[in-house]
Amino acid sequence: MSSDVPSPPKGKTGWPWDLPSESFSLNDWDDSKPTISIVTPSYNQGTFIEETIRSVIFQDYPNVEYIVMDGGSTDETVEILNRYDPWIDYWESTPDDGQAHAINKGLKRATGDIHGWLNSDDFFVPGALRGVAETFISSSCDALSGGRLLVDEDSNVTGWSIKPSFDPWRGGNTFPQDSTLWRSYVYDEIGYLDESYDFAMDFEFFIRLYKHFDILDTNHLIGAFRHHSDTKTRQHYHSVGINETRRAWETHLDAPTENISEDRDPGLFRHWWFWISHPRFLALPYVVQKSSEWLRS
Repeated sequence: MSSDVPSPPKGKTGWPWDLPSESFSLNDWDDSKPTISIVTPSYNQGTFIEETIRSVIFQDYPNVEYIVMDGGSTDETVEILNRYDPWIDYWESTPDDGQAHAINKGLKRATGDIHGWLNSDDFFVPGALRGVAETFISSSCDALSGGRLLVDEDSNVTGWSIKPSFDPWRGGNTFPQDSTLWRSYVYDEIGYLDESYDFAMDFEFFIRLYKHFDILDTNHLIGAFRHHSDTKTRQHYHSVGINETRRAWETHLDAPTENISEDRDPGLFRHWWFWISHPRFLALPYVVQKSSEWLRS
């Protein structure tokens, strides 16, 4: 492990701030394994993006291509990107036409076999990409969707989410964006993100993925989704997000729109039948505690 990797800010410990063990190298590459390309769109998320970057470059999987598309941030983001430049395959900081445009620019530049994007205020859990690669190697699936941790502004674990399989005819309208990845050939069939969407570009893309390809649901935790006051989810879901979600639903699905949840944070007992039929998930408080200890260790 290179000692040249920037030291974490004072007081930051645990994942992904502590350096991996000496046996881990950022430079190892294994041509026998698939390459995973991760794109991070960014704009003025200097508070969180360093944690995002470290969670990608410290993954214990050798073949990771990392691309950051920043929209011309005016905070400390560019200074952070410069510090981590040797460990990012490509980054730029130029004005763009929105989040979907930034993501598309990165995905079109990506050369990996498996693609995904990770927003600049979220992060991957330890071992996430190794697990993703192993699942794709052992499966014929075209895409996979896993579980996620829920964290607060200080990266404290507040919950977790392992969703039931997406079923528009029974309700439920989300894919965990930070925990969903796909093979690069899917664009030949469904194209890239629809840049006319400002909020639900991920949901609209995943619906097209769902309609044309096999998405494997896995219980493995992959991403950590951060709830904080400046997230799009908290600020714009009811004003913009719900309408874009309905638009995507009506465009691509022959299913009743009343199955769309009006609440982006549905809470523990929203889908009561799921919890009754999956009693292992009632261990939520224990898992939250253990996940927090795991990230801090």
